[in-house]
Amino acid sequence: MKPVKASVGIHNGKQCYNVMSAQQPDQQNVVELLNRIPESLGGALSGNGPMVFPPLRWGICSPELHAAILRFQRTNKGLIADGHVDPSGHTIIRLNQLAGEPGVPTLPATTTLRLTFFWASDCQADATAQVDYANEKLRPYGIALDVSSTRWSPGADLPYNKSLNYPDDVTLEGLLKLADQKIEHARRLTVIVMKFMHWWAASTTTGGYSRPFVLLNANDFGNQVDDAQLLHELNNAAGGVDNELGSDPLNIAYTPAVVPRATLTPAQIDRLKRAFFA
Repeated sequence: MKPVKASVGIHNGKQCYNVMSAQQPDQQNVVELLNRIPESLGGALSGNGPMVFPPLRWGICSPELHAAILRFQRTNKGLIADGHVDPSGHTIIRLNQLAGEPGVPTLPATTTLRLTFFWASDCQADATAQVDYANEKLRPYGIALDVSSTRWSPGADLPYNKSLNYPDDVTLEGLLKLADQKIEHARRLTVIVMKFMHWWAASTTTGGYSRPFVLLNANDFGNQVDDAQLLHELNNAAGGVDNELGSDPLNIAYTPAVVPRATLTPAQIDRLKRAFFA
């Protein structure tokens, strides 16, 4: 974790300590963290690369750095937009979390996404990597998955033994009714692991059904640049859409994946926390 030992920024119009030395590079740490976080998450990393800040001076926070701190705080819910970064405060913790620094304190989960997994009868697939990837990316935002299945080995929960030519094959209504019989209550998202006949990694659909459900292509597990298929579809099931941020390949909504997708916007996080399965 990159720390600050004294406050960095401007508070109520007054300069904070803004230490900058080889022994205590507080301002440099804040700049480096901001430049590793994409603009969509309130950071200073744009499509053109890291932001170039004015030379750092002891005791002086530049207007550019002050504005960047405020923008980060205003973008990330739960932070007070006071324009400075304090030691052990929420802003420095969130900066380190979103920048992917090791050793950052883990905030307790405040939101649980409830999922129930099922496997088609011909499916031989392990979904652990999908769940672990989603939990890893959601943990910094206080979100955790509650998966009702305790079995990750191949199973035969649902009597469906043909490869799915989705979306042209079947509506899956009968399959979903069988799945619903095993779900404890309506506030859970049905996730079915099965085989697709084509390259689609996953899909979220209603299929004429009353609420969204997720299909994961077992043939695709381990064959993508990331294991983000489940997390991508959770965003869609909560009301998002593919490529909703346009050409940002790092965002979880981007498809098809060309680089590991790892970022979520504050709007996407807020949407997940308000989903019917939260």
